[in-house]
Amino acid sequence: FGRAGRAARFEALAFGLAFVEALGLAKSIDPGRPGVADFGRRLFDSNVLHDIVAADEASVQRKRRAAVRADTQTTISELSASRAEFVSRVESETFGGIVLDYDGTVVSTEHRLEPPNPEILAELRRLVDAGLCIAFATGRGGSIGEKLRKLLPTTYHDQILIGYYNGAWTVPLGIDVATQPPPSDPAILEARRRLISLAGLFRDGWVPKEAPLQLAVPRDKLLDEDRGILWLEEAISDLPLQILQSGHAVDIFPVAASKRDVVAKVQNLTVPGSAVLCIGDSGERLGNDHELLEGPYGVSVGKVCDRPHTCWNLAPENLQGPAGLEVLLKALEVVGKGTAKMHVPSMFSFG
Repeated sequence: FGRAGRAARFEALAFGLAFVEALGLAKSIDPGRPGVADFGRRLFDSNVLHDIVAADEASVQRKRRAAVRADTQTTISELSASRAEFVSRVESETFGGIVLDYDGTVVSTEHRLEPPNPEILAELRRLVDAGLCIAFATGRGGSIGEKLRKLLPTTYHDQILIGYYNGAWTVPLGIDVATQPPPSDPAILEARRRLISLAGLFRDGWVPKEAPLQLAVPRDKLLDEDRGILWLEEAISDLPLQILQSGHAVDIFPVAASKRDVVAKVQNLTVPGSAVLCIGDSGERLGNDHELLEGPYGVSVGKVCDRPHTCWNLAPENLQGPAGLEVLLKALEVVGKGTAKMHVPSMFSFG
C-alpha cells in the first residue's frame, strides 16, 4: 500500500484482517486465541517505542501531528532536518521588523480583554527604541488601538502599525479607527444581512456587530458551532469574502485582505537588507495566522501547520501564547540601529 493516505490505510487494515483470517484457516489456528510466542512477550515487556516517542523534540511532535491531520506523508527524520534548517535560517538572519498577531499571541485567548503582560510591553518598547519597526496584524477592529494607545507612550503611536480586520486596513497606532474609519465593503454589509436572516444560527438573539471591513462571530454565540460554521460558509459562498478561525471567533473579511499585507508594509520601512519576523498562534490551515506565518521567518506560539519549511513552534508545552512570545522577544539582541538578531541558544534551549 506504500505511503498511502487515510482512505488507503482503512483498505490496508481490512486486507490485513482478511489475510490473517486466511492464515488462521490454513494453519488451523484461531487468530483470536493464537497463544503468545516468545518474541511477543519480549515486545510486550519492551519500552522501546515509548522511549522513541519521548525522545522526539516537542516541536517535531507538533509538526508530525499537523502532518497527520493534513494527510501529509513526512517522516520524523525529515521533520527533524527541516527544523534544523529553520533554526539555522533564523539564527543567520538580521531582523528589522516584527509583525505580531494579537489575540492568543500578545494576550491569551481567555484574557484577551485584559492588557498585555508588562514584560511583553517592556520588550516592545525596547525594540521600538532600538529602531525596529513593530506592527500588529489582528482580526480585531479599533479596540486594540484604544488599549495600546493607553499602554504605550504617545511618542510610539506614529512608529507602530496596526493591521486591523486581518490586514484589511493598516494605519499607525495614533489613528483612531472610531473617528477615522475605513470605507465600508459592500460585501460585508450584504454578508451581515444574510447572516441575520438565518434562523437558528445565533443564540439568544445575538447578531454580528456592524463593522466596515469584517464580521467577527464569537464561537459561543453560535447555537451549534460545527453546523453554524458550515451555514456561514454556505450563506456567503458567492461573495468575495473569506472565513478564517481563531481560538475564540470566526472572522469574515474581504478576500483581498491578508495579514501578509502588513508584513509587506513593514518590510518597506525596515533597514534595507533586513528581514521581518512574523509571530502568531493560529498557524493551522484554517487558522487566521496561516498566511502570516507562511514566509521564511514565521514562528508560532500556538498551533502549527504541516508546512516543514516554516510555521514552527519551538517552545515546550508550558511556554505557549504570551509566555512563548516573551521568550522570543527577549531572545532578540539589538546589533545596530533598527536591526536585531535572534540569540538562538536562549530561544531554543528550553525546547
